[in-house]
Amino acid sequence: MLAKASGADVAIIDTVAHSLEVARVLGADLTIRSDAEDAAAAVRSFTDGRGADVVFECAGGVSMPQTLPLATQLARRGGKVVIVGGFDAGRRASRWSGSACRCRRSR
Repeated sequence: MLAKASGADVAIIDTVAHSLEVARVLGADLTIRSDAEDAAAAVRSFTDGRGADVVFECAGGVSMPQTLPLATQLARRGGKVVIVGGFDAGRRASRWSGSACRCRRSR
């Protein structure tokens, strides 16, 4: 929660209820259980339709084919997606590694 301590508005997305509860206790402004609600719609509402300035994708591995596209949807145009962790071995790594660097959303 360094971002919160630095004055940022923080939204946390997870599928684990306990992790979201810990995030709330630590000061998250918004917690979203992505297997139960539309995370992209919640973040758009939270950011008044702009999208997030910075999105940290922390799941990685075998979840990357789901989490990286979501991270790019959450970021505003010109925003940043930061990948924390790594890619799954094999074809997935080469398929996604270039996409993260060139991602640009248009409105």
